[in-house]
Amino acid sequence: MRINHILDKLNSSIKESLDDKQLSQKEYAKRIQVSESAFSNYVTGIREMPYGTLSQVSEDLNLDLNYIFKPNTKKATVLDKDEELLIKALRNLTEQERKKVYLGLNTLIYAKKK
Repeated sequence: MRINHILDKLNSSIKESLDDKQLSQKEYAKRIQVSESAFSNYVTGIREMPYGTLSQVSEDLNLDLNYIFKPNTKKATVLDKDEELLIKALRNLTEQERKKVYLGLNTLIYAKKK
């Protein structure tokens, strides 16, 4: 796999994750204490992202680096800590309790669509 392809995959994954989290590059750069221009240069591929920054970004944004750096790897769904806690809580519920939770979620989702 060529390095440009890997960097394109990394940069698009970062942009997608920021969009999902409704964060601008400017807001995120400030959060990780990197200048806005440096972060923009990382995401556009103008500058190489230092390892420490890459590590922090991948952890913060739940990026699957195996998907990015290893060819023929399927993209994994990476859960944040809150999502993991919700799944664990759901698994500990009875079938009837789960049905109540699903009913409540469907009500919220439907109301949000209006």
